[in-house]
Amino acid sequence: MNIEADTLKQIANSVISKLKSVSEDELKDILQINDYHGFLKSRISESFLMEVFSPSQLTSRDVQIEIVKVETDLSKEIHFHENSYAYVICLGKEHNLEDPRNAKAFLKNSWFPVRVGDVIKIPPKTLHGFTVENGGILTFLSVQAPPIEQFGIDDYHKIDI
Repeated sequence: MNIEADTLKQIANSVISKLKSVSEDELKDILQINDYHGFLKSRISESFLMEVFSPSQLTSRDVQIEIVKVETDLSKEIHFHENSYAYVICLGKEHNLEDPRNAKAFLKNSWFPVRVGDVIKIPPKTLHGFTVENGGILTFLSVQAPPIEQFGIDDYHKIDI
């Protein structure tokens, strides 16, 4: 299924609205972190996402939605996804999380600083990455279609630059 970037944006905005309404305890339940190539990822549960998905009739088989946290130098984790389009929104205090600090994203062959609310659109086959400098932190929502991890296949292709 080819899902348009506008649909991913709508889904991301719905998730953001829903995240703003949860308590700190609910947020802790949502943020069950797992390591993924150095990124700390928390896949959002299907039950949390039901009302987000219902208008589009999509499911987690079509779209992968997760909160990603970066706390260490991941500047060597430049990668691309062969098939997945990613729509990323940087999160912060307004989402009951820390604001980005000493945080950067890599896109179009260069690093640039990121702030709360920044949106990064990452088409398939586009080199990208995220990192923080010493003492930094970055948390972002990532909405990807098709899912980067699905059926035992990982669409993560690291490159050395």
